[in-house]
Amino acid sequence: CRCTRDPDGARSCNSCECVLFACQEECNSNCLAGDLCANKRITRQEWKQVNIINSGGKGLGLCAMEDIKEGDLIIEYVGVIQSEGYLRSREYLYPERYDSNEGIPDAYTHCNHRYIMSLHHGLFLDARYKGNEARFTNHSCRP
Repeated sequence: CRCTRDPDGARSCNSCECVLFACQEECNSNCLAGDLCANKRITRQEWKQVNIINSGGKGLGLCAMEDIKEGDLIIEYVGVIQSEGYLRSREYLYPERYDSNEGIPDAYTHCNHRYIMSLHHGLFLDARYKGNEARFTNHSCRP
């Protein structure tokens, strides 16, 4: 970006004046705002504290352990990028257990849910095998 370090010590790169912020892309190590750059939330893992809970009929869910305001970054959604063709060829079938259970309690490893997020241009983020707590995010039209 073309942002500079604020002489008053205010955080920079947190508005559409920053080209990368406006494009929803993080600033990189070349950002002149340095440690005052506010557009490195994923790099710095600046997300909210969450826990995995049993959410009843929806299976496991992600529960925020602190208040969340509009625009807050809750957590990064991590997975493997797959093409639509690849996912269709597998017919969305998975083994009963994850290949990697790192960080996931044993009680959560037997489930038959899909953890796929649509990206763009026929690409999807599949968090079934490789992912983090974000894979347990649920939504409801009537929370």
